[in-house]
Amino acid sequence: MGKEYKYKVATRCFTFNHAPYIVDAMNGFAMQVTTFPVVTLIVDDASTDCEPEVIKQYLDEHFQVPYRTEETEYAQIICARHKTNENCEFVVFLLKYNHYSVKKSKLPYLSEWSDNAKYYALCEGDDYWIHPNKLQMQVDLMENNPTVGLCYTAYRYFYEPTGQATDIVAHPNECSSKDFQWKVLIRSNVGTASVIMKARLYDEIREKYNDDFKGYKMGDTQTWFHFARLSGIQYLPVVTMIYRKHEGSATALNDYEKSTMFQKDMLRMRISLCNKYNAPALVLKEINANISAMMIVNHLNGGGIIRL
Repeated sequence: MGKEYKYKVATRCFTFNHAPYIVDAMNGFAMQVTTFPVVTLIVDDASTDCEPEVIKQYLDEHFQVPYRTEETEYAQIICARHKTNENCEFVVFLLKYNHYSVKKSKLPYLSEWSDNAKYYALCEGDDYWIHPNKLQMQVDLMENNPTVGLCYTAYRYFYEPTGQATDIVAHPNECSSKDFQWKVLIRSNVGTASVIMKARLYDEIREKYNDDFKGYKMGDTQTWFHFARLSGIQYLPVVTMIYRKHEGSATALNDYEKSTMFQKDMLRMRISLCNKYNAPALVLKEINANISAMMIVNHLNGGGIIRL
């Protein structure tokens, strides 16, 4: 008999200066219709806009009186349950100083809740879910297929500067091939906020393969790569979330020098994984071609939105 968990899913939302967007994210969390309890862990990294106030106002309007508040040396913590969605619980961490700037991990603060969840979901504060059955569909699939370690869905890019929206819908059998781990490195169609994954396998990957994450600005690609190596992957061709691109996005760099450095970092990470895990030569060739093409486009545009 497996471990009993308090929550079926713990959703992690790291956010900073997302005051114009965070309500969309919180609406997406609160709209989930599930037969199981879900906890959403919102971590505001000492935003300098009015995001903390926006979050507090949302809690006041949509959640019951907080059942727990706590003041620590690093954060104000607010725990509350939704007024009408009994399976929806928010735990909000309003950090007192910016952890990203001092390279301090926020994950240890979440262990009380994340260690009590069978699955993890991810969604940053400027992205948002649009399908009320996202979590239920994914959990049902994974519960019925124990070998599946990660499930992702179709999603929609929204390019805020132009108002353009593009649905990213993969081939239904994209992740079923044995070489999916290499496809992830060549060009990934896995949208971070569309993912749900086995929590303990994620923890194992981050601990056992920690060196594959060190020194890089990104960590999602390495995560998908190792899940594809170690477990089954399943894809649902349903658009469940919006991946918002705006000037403040991590991969929407309008500074030519910074965006070029970001692309070089991606190339360095991908080549490192290829060399370490003995990728076929064709994979390295395709990775180099893709990144080189992106750099050429970036050079011609003088910087701009990086579309991965």
